[in-house]
Order: sequence, then C-alpha cells, then structure tokens
Amino acid sequence: MWNLGTLPPKAQRPCFLVVLGLWLTFPVVAVPVPDMRLHFIDVGQGDATLIEFPCAAGLVDTGGERSPGSDSREALAIYLDRFFARRADLNGTLELLAITHPHRDHSEGIRTVLSKYRVKNVVTNGHPKGDQRYLIKQARQGGIPHRAIEFARLAEVKALAGPIIDPVDCRQGQEPIDIDPKIEVLWGQIGEDPGWGYATGWGGSVIIAGRASDGWLKVEQPLGQTCGSAPPPVGDFAGAESAPMASAVTADPALGADELRVLAPRPMCEASAALAAPWEDELILVADNEIDEQLYGFEPDDGRLAPKKTWAMPKGKRPRDIEALAQVGDSVLVVGSHSRNSRCEEKTKRQRLRLLASRSDGSLKEQQPAIDDEATWAKAREGQAECLATLFTVPPPPLAAATCRALLEAEKIAENGVSCPVLNIEGAFGSDEQRVWLGFRAPLVEGRAVVVRLTSELNELRFDQVALLDLETRGIRELAFHKDTVYGIAGPSEDANDPFALFSITLDGLAGGGLLRPEMLHRDLVTSSEGMAIQDGAAWITVDGDEGEPSCRKKSHQYRIELPNG
Repeated sequence: MWNLGTLPPKAQRPCFLVVLGLWLTFPVVAVPVPDMRLHFIDVGQGDATLIEFPCAAGLVDTGGERSPGSDSREALAIYLDRFFARRADLNGTLELLAITHPHRDHSEGIRTVLSKYRVKNVVTNGHPKGDQRYLIKQARQGGIPHRAIEFARLAEVKALAGPIIDPVDCRQGQEPIDIDPKIEVLWGQIGEDPGWGYATGWGGSVIIAGRASDGWLKVEQPLGQTCGSAPPPVGDFAGAESAPMASAVTADPALGADELRVLAPRPMCEASAALAAPWEDELILVADNEIDEQLYGFEPDDGRLAPKKTWAMPKGKRPRDIEALAQVGDSVLVVGSHSRNSRCEEKTKRQRLRLLASRSDGSLKEQQPAIDDEATWAKAREGQAECLATLFTVPPPPLAAATCRALLEAEKIAENGVSCPVLNIEGAFGSDEQRVWLGFRAPLVEGRAVVVRLTSELNELRFDQVALLDLETRGIRELAFHKDTVYGIAGPSEDANDPFALFSITLDGLAGGGLLRPEMLHRDLVTSSEGMAIQDGAAWITVDGDEGEPSCRKKSHQYRIELPNG
C-alpha cells in the first residue's frame, strides 16, 4: 500500500509555474510487504516526497513555504524525525536526495535536510540556482556523489540510471526484502502529450510514477492545478491496474512564451539590459552581461527585434556584468551589477558605472570618467555609520538607515557562507530631468525592493532618495521610464525559476520616497525576463539565456507586451 502520511486538506492556492522538472520512476519487483512506500509529506506550498524502501530511503524535493502559519522546513524535519525514529535501522540516512528543479517550493528545505540527516547521493537538474546552488556546493565540498542531468546535454529523452541515480539494493538473500529497486530518471520536457493528458511541450511537469511488474499505480484523481491540498486517493500498489497514471502539477505557459524568439546575433547569450537608443529613433540597445566590449543595436521588424549594428565600448574602465542601461539626455549610463559571482566572490570590476554618448561617426565616447565604486563600497561596508556617510547625502533621506542595515546584514550572511544576497543592482532609468534611479535585486528590506536616486552630479555612488517597493518579496530585475510612469520587472532576489512580474508606478510617487505599493500589471512574465525597452506603447523584453559560457547552450530570447495606456 502507498503510505500517504497524515495530510489534512489545505486551502486551495495558485501553483508556481513548473518550467522544467524531472520524471522519477521507481520500477520495483513485486514482493510481499514491506516493498516500497511513498510518503507525500504535508509541507504547505510545494512538494516533498519520501520514498521508503525495505532497506533504504530517498527524498524527492524538500518543500518551500515560510509564512506566519506554515514553515515547510519545520514540517519536513518533524516528519523525517518521526520516520527515522520508526526506521532506526536507516541511521538517519537518505541514500538519495533528488531535487527536481530549483523553485523555492521544491528546494526550501535543502539546508534543513543537510544539517540533520546524512545524504549519500544527490541528483539535480544542474542549475546553480537558489538553495540548489548551496546543495551542489555542499556535495562538491563534502565529496557527496552528484549527478547533474541537464536537458541540453541529452540527445533524446530517455531513462537514465547509474550508481548515483540508483544507489539502492535491498538484496539480502531472504524474504521479504530480497529486492533490488530499479531507479531511473527522465527529464520532464518532451515535445508532445505522452498520454496522461498533460501537455508538456512548453516546459514540462514534475511527475512521480510507480510501476510494478504486474501493473501500474492508478491515481484516481490527479492533483490538478492547485498546490497545498491533500493528495488524491491511491489504489493498492500490488493490484494496480489501468494505463500509466501519475500525480502531476501543471500550469499555463508564462505570458509571452508562445511568442518567444531567439535574440540574435551570436554570441548574445545573456541579454541582461535594454533601452530605447537616445541617439537613433526606432533602435533598441541591448547589453549582454558576459560581454563588456560592445553594445548591440536591434530594430523592430515584423513583431521581432532584428539585429542592425553594434557599438564598440571605449577602452578603459568598462563595467563588467552589465545589468542596466539608463538614458541621461542624449547619453547612456552603463551600470555594472556591483554583485559577487556565482561562488560569492567579490569582483570589483562589476562595481562601476559609465556614461557614454554617440559620436557623429557612430562610435561611442566617454562623457566623463567612469564611476569606479571599489573604494566607495569597501568603505560603506565597515559599519552602519560608514554606510550612511558614504552612500547617502547629509542628512540621509528616510529609509537610508534601514537600507544600510540590510546591506550590512547581507554581507555578514555572505561572509558566513550561508547564502549571497549582497548588493546587486539590476535596474536603472533616467528621468526627463536627467536624474538616475537604481533598483536593487538584492538585498530586500523587510521583503521590499530598494530603489535609490543618484545625486544629480552623477560622479559618485551616493543617493539622496530611497523608496521601498512592495513587489510581493521579489527584487528588481529591470526599470524603464515612459511618459511620467516607471515600469519595472520583478523577480526572485536569488536565482530561481519562478515567474517574473511586470509592475508600474508614477515617477511622482517614486520621488516621494517611503513604502510604496506599485500596480502589478502581470504576474506571469517569462522567467529571466531581464531587459526592457519601451517604444510606441509597448515593452520589448529580452530574456537572459543565463548560460553564456562557454558554448551558449541557452540563447537569449525576446518578446513584446502592449502596455496599458501606452
């Protein structure tokens, strides 16, 4: 029998989009009980499935909810503690920890699992995002065998196995545990409906299925399109019948996904910023955060952005990891992210801003010396008083102190190796008065995103206004200005495959500072939408391919959205 544990029904709630996942199938030889059990653990929002074998246990996903009434990490730990108390023979060991994809609602409990239990093998989809990045790092440092299964490396969708994926062997020469479960992994993105009634060509569904030699597990009622409810009733495993079925969570494609087109030319893999060119009508500038030598120019053509020209960046102190472009009169401010790299190592060349203009011959020139923030940022991190004195005007604007506390706390967390939510600038825009605003992807201040205004001289990293935006715990990924309105893209402050959102707020409202609630225009933008240029009442949005080195396996894409009252 499949053991579902104690799972009281929960209020219905929307699911996060499942963009890519793993199929995990566990074919086993039919033997007398005990054979195999699935425990669908109640972790609130998200999934955590414990697979119990006669001689071992594995865990697929770890849940992900932190709210006043529910903490998935605590719920997971309580359930696993009780399980291992009953199965004392397993000595608190998970033979396999599989994370289907790094959405928070599937990976929030990774740190809890690693801190409390022994994990002997790890399977992921290889994306160093969110807490899955931490898992991959810990596996590498701790010598835990890790298998990263990346769709881009598969010639076809097929079953994969091997000692890391299939580490369980319960053969001991005696009943009832003389079995060797065969564990296989399939990638969940396929080109057509496999027959379960869930179209997956747009991205994929996470499906967990069990198969015995004499039949298929029959799920009487699929989970459908809600999360956090009790799982469906399940028939007897040994006597299962009917066609292969499974429990699955699916969702509609993200907004604009059906209009996604590859953004050429190569090697544009990580389109991270976009801006309507101030010096040439109808032209859209795009930056690639892996390339600091040039900007790309695109021209709208039949519903897409067509490549037209490139500009070489002047030599000198070029910002690295370009994440934002802002118009300042007839010039463009190129903004480095100021963030650390994927290993949380500081890269000072990212701590730069540079103002560029177009020459009559079409080349770019530097308007003024680049703002190199290495020394500024080092001084600001020394303490609260130093942060306020270095980064803000005197007297400091309201919310400056809260912003400094968040910046300093993020540095402490990074230094302790827990995570890396340090300063990361990913949005910028210039107003008609040539005032430049910057938006932080991280850190958040009490769950709100930070937007700051640079002093009017544009010669140092110093701010004279602060606003905190309630973006539903998201950070800022892009900002753009059009007709007295600021438009922005919001996304997770740390890497995750969650949908992004489009919001708007008036410039007057932003300039007033304080705690603000922008209007949420769309909550279902394509994940990794990170560049936005506004032209003719529409937003051209570029999607970061996010895998630019060394082979551009995942190219940048583009799509277009009509703006309200554009």
